[in-house]
Amino acid sequence: MFYDFAFTITKGKTKAAPEELVLKLTHGVIHTVRLDFPPGCGGTVSIVLYHEEHQLYPTNPDGAFNADNTYINYDDFKELLTEPYSLKARGWAPTANYDHTV
Repeated sequence: MFYDFAFTITKGKTKAAPEELVLKLTHGVIHTVRLDFPPGCGGTVSIVLYHEEHQLYPTNPDGAFNADNTYINYDDFKELLTEPYSLKARGWAPTANYDHTV
């Protein structure tokens, strides 16, 4: 199965009080993760993905994805065999001049 989610991060959101979006999935395996950062993000937007309050992507607990006019794509093998079949995206953009959708 393939999923596509649009996640809008409001300008001024901080890491301490991030924007959140629940990504509803189904029973199965996550094989690929891709985050598209459109032109204009300028590295001001950061995103982290969680599963059951455990930071899943990126794997380093203090890390976050951010980029501009590019995408981050990688293969994985994360089984979602028990509920909840979802991830939670958290994003922040404290220095952004406007809202961004990733």
